[in-house]
Amino acid sequence: MTEITKEIKSALRTIMTDKNVKIPLAIESGSRGWSFNSTDADYDCRFVYVHDINWYLSVFSEGKKDTIQNITQSDNDTLDLCGWDLRKFLQHLVKSNVSAADWLQSDICYLYDEKVVILLKEVAERYFNPVSASWQYLSLAKKKYAQIAINPKTASIKAYSYVLRPLINNIFIEQFNQIPFASFQKNLDAISLENSGNPEELRQAVNRYIEIRRGNTEWATMESDETLLNFIREEIPRQEERIKGAKFEKIHEHSCADEVFREIIEIVWDGENKSHEHK
Repeated sequence: MTEITKEIKSALRTIMTDKNVKIPLAIESGSRGWSFNSTDADYDCRFVYVHDINWYLSVFSEGKKDTIQNITQSDNDTLDLCGWDLRKFLQHLVKSNVSAADWLQSDICYLYDEKVVILLKEVAERYFNPVSASWQYLSLAKKKYAQIAINPKTASIKAYSYVLRPLINNIFIEQFNQIPFASFQKNLDAISLENSGNPEELRQAVNRYIEIRRGNTEWATMESDETLLNFIREEIPRQEERIKGAKFEKIHEHSCADEVFREIIEIVWDGENKSHEHK
C-alpha cells in the first residue's frame, strides 16, 4: 500500500468518525481513475456515504447537507475527497448521471462493500439511459473543444482528454448500449473506429496522445495533432446527429431505487459493519 493510499484511507476513516457516517464505496476518479493521468495529477477520491436510519427519518430532512468535501495537501500531492450521500447518489443513478455511473466502474477502490456495490450497479444498469448519457458526454466534449479551437497550437494536453474521453465513451455507448468503463484505455480497446477515415491511424494517434499525457505535467501544452483534431471535428456533429435520432423509453417508477436505498442503510449499519479496504 502506497503512502498516498494510506493517507486517503485515513482521511476517509476520519470523515466516518467525525460525521457519524459509513462509507461503503470510495474510489479514484478523474484522470487517475481513467488510467491516463499526468505526472502531477491530483488524487480525486469520490465516495458514497450513508447516515443511520434516524437521520433520514427526520421531520426536517429536506435541506440537509448531502455532500462532504475535503481538500488537503500532502507533500506535493493534492488530495481532493468528495462524497455524496446515498440518497443523492441514487437519485443521480436514476437520472442516468454519467459521473455517478462512472464511480461504480472505477478500477481503483479505497473502500468497497461488495454487497452494496452490487445493489448500486443494479440500479445504475436498470435506469441507464443511453440517450441521456450520450447528451451529457457530447455536451462536455463540445464545451472543451471550444476551448481547444481558440488556439489548437497552444492547447493543454489535459484539455484534449476532456474531449477525447467523452467522444470515445459515446462510441462505446453507440456500439454496446451499456455504461462505459471508467478506464479510457478499456473503452478505446473495446470499440471499432470504422466511422473514421483511417481507423488504424486514429487509434495510433489516440494511443500516442495517452503516452504524451502520462509523460507530462497537468498543464503542459502539446503540438496540434491533425489526426485527433479531424476526428473531433467530424465526431462531434456525427454524434449529435445520432443522438437526435435516438429513441429511449425512460423508466418512471422508482420502487427499485427505494428498495435498494432501504437495504443499503440496513447493510452498512447492521452490527456496525465496516466496508472492506482494498490494498
